[in-house]
Amino acid sequence: MQAIQPIPRLRDARLEAGLERDGYAVIDEFLDASGVAALAQACRRLDDPIHRQPFGASITSSDLAFRAAVNRAIADVFEPRIDAIANGYRFCFANFLVKMPKPASAAPAAGEVPIHQDISMIDESRFDALALWCPLVDTDATNGCLAVIPGSHRFNDGPRGPGIPFPYRNLDPYFRPRDLPMKAGSAIVYSPKLFHGSRPNRGRVVRVAAGALLAPRAAPLRCYFPDEARKRMEVFEVDDLFYTRYAYRSRPEGVPSVGVVDYWYAPLTADRLPR
Repeated sequence: MQAIQPIPRLRDARLEAGLERDGYAVIDEFLDASGVAALAQACRRLDDPIHRQPFGASITSSDLAFRAAVNRAIADVFEPRIDAIANGYRFCFANFLVKMPKPASAAPAAGEVPIHQDISMIDESRFDALALWCPLVDTDATNGCLAVIPGSHRFNDGPRGPGIPFPYRNLDPYFRPRDLPMKAGSAIVYSPKLFHGSRPNRGRVVRVAAGALLAPRAAPLRCYFPDEARKRMEVFEVDDLFYTRYAYRSRPEGVPSVGVVDYWYAPLTADRLPR
């Protein structure tokens, strides 16, 4: 029997309306000061070279023990809050997202995250995943706040696998992303289909955020492994901690293959983008 997608996804009707309309919603005071402090301390304690790059995501570290420890630290703080904000969703995994201040000698784009969509991690024909991004310092356009294109979660429903280039790179000159300044401890909940990115950190302090994936309780996680030559993806069913140990872009091992899907993306032209 086909599982039913939780509706509404967010318990707050105003936030759910924003998520439906724009592809994202901002939650003020998602964490209190003690929660922010606990995660900031965890990020300092759980050190790894990945965090000293212009932009580094802890989930891309080769140190699996480090990745697991980061996930546990964020889960301890985030998990008790999930039921309060989301309807029928579970916390799956999390990581730190760190932007170092950009030295004057660095390339102009050092630390920039170009506009993109997150990869597919569930069967999006049946369920909606939610990404959660929570800064641990105040963020704005100077130090690399999140930037989004409202409504862009409707542009492309095609399955997205690790390592597949963003198919709309030719539209970069036409994107007009909206910067979302946020206070430490606030959070943005957004569709992984949303077009989003962030500028380099031109501030003086390290910009740290904690990010997590939320999935409907009935939706198993998936990994879509691309075979670009054949324009298809092999689909694997995985557990909630899989991405804390997965070697990005590698073919999953030791997990069941549940089928193959065609790789496709919806056509998009500049005249459809917000002005």
